[in-house]
Amino acid sequence: MEFKDFYHSSPEISTLVAAYEDVNRSGDQKYYKEEDFIQLIEYYEEEAMLSCALKVVQQAIKCHPYSITIYLKKVTLLLNHKQAEQALYVLEKVAALSPSNLQMRLLKVETLAHLGKFYEALALVEALRAEVSKHQWSDIYVAEAIVYEKMENYDEMFYVLEKAIKADVSNSVALDKLWICVELSKKYEESVALHEKILEQDAYCYTAWYNLGHAYTYLGQYKEAVDAYEYAYLINPNFEFAYRDRAEVLFTIREYQKALACYDEVLEQFEPDADLFLRMGQCYFHLNQIKKARNYFTKASLLENLNDEIYFYIGESFFVEAQWEVAISFYEKAIEIEDRKEEYWCSLGKVYAILGKSEQAKECYQSATEVAPEDPKCWFLYAHFLIGQGKEVEAFAILDEASDYSVGAELVYCEAACHFALGRKNKGLAILETALEEDVEQYQLIFDLMPCLLQDSEVKSIVAYYLEA
Repeated sequence: MEFKDFYHSSPEISTLVAAYEDVNRSGDQKYYKEEDFIQLIEYYEEEAMLSCALKVVQQAIKCHPYSITIYLKKVTLLLNHKQAEQALYVLEKVAALSPSNLQMRLLKVETLAHLGKFYEALALVEALRAEVSKHQWSDIYVAEAIVYEKMENYDEMFYVLEKAIKADVSNSVALDKLWICVELSKKYEESVALHEKILEQDAYCYTAWYNLGHAYTYLGQYKEAVDAYEYAYLINPNFEFAYRDRAEVLFTIREYQKALACYDEVLEQFEPDADLFLRMGQCYFHLNQIKKARNYFTKASLLENLNDEIYFYIGESFFVEAQWEVAISFYEKAIEIEDRKEEYWCSLGKVYAILGKSEQAKECYQSATEVAPEDPKCWFLYAHFLIGQGKEVEAFAILDEASDYSVGAELVYCEAACHFALGRKNKGLAILETALEEDVEQYQLIFDLMPCLLQDSEVKSIVAYYLEA
């Protein structure tokens, strides 16, 4: 995808669109200037109404049959509609009108790439580079990068885009394409170095700051990412992606209050959506402001009533308030929409266990392990539940089954707890030591599984030894 500001229609464009749609509804025909047609096309493009944009193009060509700009707009729209054969046909018409037009030839490179004619496209790139002056090479490199993208050669795509930016640091299309290229090539460190050089030349390039934020995020340099995203939207206050991605990083590092401040700015300036309200609800949830959280989850559900995650979190909010039956109804709603998420089954199982409905709880935990057998947490929760029911032998069987699919220190702690519960203290101590060697930071699990061990001096001594080691 390319980075574009979310579309904010000026009053003039809104008036033009309204007038155009009124004429269309009446079935009349009206002559528009070429610039008006282009504005209409770009409006429908930005609104992702490609069929409407194509309809405008057809009308524009009838009124302006020799307009190269409108023909090239049609080519772009056809490519976006995955109609490369038709795009190539239109390009032949443009070539007859203006055979040396550079934009037409660059679009031909892209069209050939869409058609899988990679070597023909690259040959055209080389021919163009030999014909045009060096100050135009940047756009040629971008066209070449599109060929490598279609070839799924993302490393080469990165290097070619790097050349495009070195040839023209202000090439916004190249900067836009770098985002997805870095995602695909995983060249995050190279991306940091490249964008730092760009910013040395143009400190106010908001796309460069944004791309830098992405690279820092994937490298785990969250503070730097937060700052980079902030620079991006301070330079361009209409750049919604930067606000949202900064908030996402803050959410990831559990800076929920700061994330909320960022989401509030999105809410003030842009059209809200279900994802925004869901994230805001999650922030309030983690800040233990449950009523506010549920208010935002409800707002999200009104915008998107088939989003399983929203219903799950509404269920979580009722769980925190010990409204078990209400929580169950929302967990079940989430599962009805999406039954392949293990955390939904585990949460539902937990509520059934609290309510003493052990058979339903067992079925839920079983479903969780079937959905995600590779996740040790599911097996741990299942075994934990069985130990709590006094069914240590059955818990052993579950742990044995788990070993075919998953590994994790939490499962070793479970095994130790089973031995302690069955009176096999020496065996339990030996396995507890194994668990502590694997992951001493999870030592509290043994006491969660068997609270009575908090009174066992031998167990506490062993845990203390590994914590101090």
